[in-house]
Amino acid sequence: MLHTHHGTLKSQSIGKEKQATLDYFKKANYISISRSQREPMPYLNWVGNVYNGIDVDSFYFNARKGQYLLWMGRFTPKKGSKEAIIIANKTKRKLILAGKIEKNNRNDYNFYKKEIKPLIDNKNICYVGEVSQGKKVQLYKNALCLLNTIKWDEPFGLIPMEANACGTPVISFAEGALNETIKNGHNGFLIKPNNLNGMIKSLKDIDKIDRLTCRKWVEDKFSVSRMVTDYIKVYQKFVKK
Repeated sequence: MLHTHHGTLKSQSIGKEKQATLDYFKKANYISISRSQREPMPYLNWVGNVYNGIDVDSFYFNARKGQYLLWMGRFTPKKGSKEAIIIANKTKRKLILAGKIEKNNRNDYNFYKKEIKPLIDNKNICYVGEVSQGKKVQLYKNALCLLNTIKWDEPFGLIPMEANACGTPVISFAEGALNETIKNGHNGFLIKPNNLNGMIKSLKDIDKIDRLTCRKWVEDKFSVSRMVTDYIKVYQKFVKK
């Protein structure tokens, strides 16, 4: 039996019971979704690493750059929506926010009401809600870039890859697996965590990123077919045993 982990393995996030369970079964066979994901528990029996894949054909490529900045995700402090707003205001660029507001999560909902909602004017800072797949693709492919202002050790992160599939480069803080999925100067820019001025500076160079290169990066490394092929390789190794 092989187990694939899909979340963070940091002890403060997974809780004592899951920590104890993994420690007890540390000799089981584990597959990671990024090398970064392994760092909190390097002693587990890691037998393979397989990156998540997306259905690239469902994300339509656009060779022409857009004018607005895009942030997409769940409204919680660690996803960095407020930082994206600060960057947009400082650079005087339009920002579109799209994502889920967790009304059943008191902390996240209070964060949205107190820290985000007062900054939304629906002119320069616009919130379009939790969008459908079709709307999401339109937002991706018509954006200048995706601001991935995360503030946590993201174990993978599908949103940057979806944006790249549409040709849109990503400017991200160098957190977690983003160090593996974003190649600096190739399909986006990696910025030192919490360095807002670094993100602002990189926006001036965003035109240097070729949109077709972004698309090919995902086709080659983060497609469903690539993911399946890599899983089969791990499975075959065990079948042979």
